[in-house]
Amino acid sequence: MMFPLLLSIICTLFLVGSRGVPMDTCRHAKRAADSDFFATCTDININSLTAALTATCQTLAGTEVESSIGLDSCIANQNGVLIAESNGNFSLTCPDRTFLVTTTSVTLTAECFTLRERLVNSTIDLNTILTNQNGVMSCP
Repeated sequence: MMFPLLLSIICTLFLVGSRGVPMDTCRHAKRAADSDFFATCTDININSLTAALTATCQTLAGTEVESSIGLDSCIANQNGVLIAESNGNFSLTCPDRTFLVTTTSVTLTAECFTLRERLVNSTIDLNTILTNQNGVMSCP
């Protein structure tokens, strides 16, 4: 992640569009340096049955590649509340899942079982847990 930060600094220090630093390079560096996947991934598709997300994500070089991630590897059900957790396997205890993709975010809402086996609704903003690592979506 050092490369986008360094390129962003170079773009800030030098007059963009003149000697040596093309304008497109600076735009790509800024987007690739963003921490959230939503700023650098487009064409987001979600399979609610398998809880898998597929998108076209930008690499540090500015090219676009297709990337997929199973959300069970990123999200857990903690007593009816969706939380970010590696290998959380939330879909085992959250049978009813819906996704909402807007122009500013991607959210997952699910009916999840509590410890007392009650179903409750929980929502999590996927932008807070997913990142784009050089074109590959990842999570904690």
